[in-house]
Amino acid sequence: MWDTLEEVTGMTVVREDATEVEDGELEALLEEGICPILRVKLSTMTHYVVLV
Repeated sequence: MWDTLEEVTGMTVVREDATEVEDGELEALLEEGICPILRVKLSTMTHYVVLV
């Protein structure tokens, strides 16, 4: 439902695989005021976390 999130918020959603995230990238996003949403897999469950 990422398209819906973009429509409702007017924000741009960028999806990256965790293996593509470079060292310091999350910190840089936070410093720019961008709050990344992370998908965390917990055995059989998937949970989403917003970093602030």
